[in-house]
Amino acid sequence: MSKFTKVLLVIALVGAVIGGVGVADAIKIWKNDIDELDDVALGSMSAGQMLEGDVECAYDVVATETTTQTYGFIPVSKTESPFYIVSNNNCYYLINVTRADMKEDFETLMEQSWDYIDGKTDSAPGKVHLTGQVVKTPDKVVEFLKEYCDEAQMTEDEYNNLVEHSYCVKTVKFDVMKYSPFIGFGVMLLCLIILIIKKIRSPKIVNL
Repeated sequence: MSKFTKVLLVIALVGAVIGGVGVADAIKIWKNDIDELDDVALGSMSAGQMLEGDVECAYDVVATETTTQTYGFIPVSKTESPFYIVSNNNCYYLINVTRADMKEDFETLMEQSWDYIDGKTDSAPGKVHLTGQVVKTPDKVVEFLKEYCDEAQMTEDEYNNLVEHSYCVKTVKFDVMKYSPFIGFGVMLLCLIILIIKKIRSPKIVNL
């Protein structure tokens, strides 16, 4: 098997995995099976749930997750995604801002929120509209959240009754998730077609 064939098979496999993993999420979006961010409450979230709505107040960054991209053993880039503690009328919860185009929006929202809370302005903070998916909160982030609430002098009962810590909302793009299965399976199909054509056009060896 040639190196080119092996590369195409690997790409086809990756495409199949991406397409297969994204099917369930894409179906939810196509069916508009999306819940309101305002309805988030203690115990209301489940892994994989899609949410959309406006975030009206952001208090602070509780933790930051760093992802390092490597080329072989060499790190080539780092991506940081902050966990903001926010609230609605039901509870406090975390939003993991993974989208680069939303990081500045959340930073501005946090500044405006504190200006309003501290009485520096009478204008309510602007809103940030997001589309997100519910994921399990990393254990280390849960620890940081608990420490943050302790420092804010929140009692144990208040923490348990006001803060959702089991799950958080990760920012995602619905338009990308909607088409990811088509892209994945399309890449797989293209690779298979190239392999078939390569097989057909390969020279035949005739033994005389």
